[in-house]
Amino acid sequence: SGTPFTRLARPIRYLLHYPYGCVEQTSSGVLGLAALRGLIQDGHISGVGIEEVDRFIKVGIDRLFTMQTGDGEFVYWPGHRYAHPWGTIYAVAALSMAKAQGISVWEEGLAKSVKQLRDSFFHRDMPPARRAFISYLLALNNNLDSNAYWRAKQDEPKMTREGKLLMLLAAKHAGIV
Repeated sequence: SGTPFTRLARPIRYLLHYPYGCVEQTSSGVLGLAALRGLIQDGHISGVGIEEVDRFIKVGIDRLFTMQTGDGEFVYWPGHRYAHPWGTIYAVAALSMAKAQGISVWEEGLAKSVKQLRDSFFHRDMPPARRAFISYLLALNNNLDSNAYWRAKQDEPKMTREGKLLMLLAAKHAGIV
């Protein structure tokens, strides 16, 4: 075949049967499958059906919300009490990607998490990489204003290449610059 997509069926099958379920692992499955959903739906990846993918994404979304705290953060495992900052960011990324791909997401739960990220945005000790990722997620969820963007942009000299790319994507999605 002349398409590289034929090599994706096996890794997608792996994601569909991934047996672990912490916030990071669940988010990884949802995020990866949601990102590839359009290719699967259009028939570019043989041997993987959109119904199976959508079912897995929906189960993953439901599982993520079992790890959400009352203030919108996410814990590492269901039943834990303490929020995990990077787990929260990753869960919001997965939920945002799923929503962008047309998958139904509990809007109130996602909005609560986006608000929590927004409320934590100006914390003085936030690492630049975290602020860059949050900037991107806020932009994806129509919640990044120019003031917040330019505040995060001040950290750019301390950002990795990935952080700088996230800031470019945030600006694009928010219509800034």
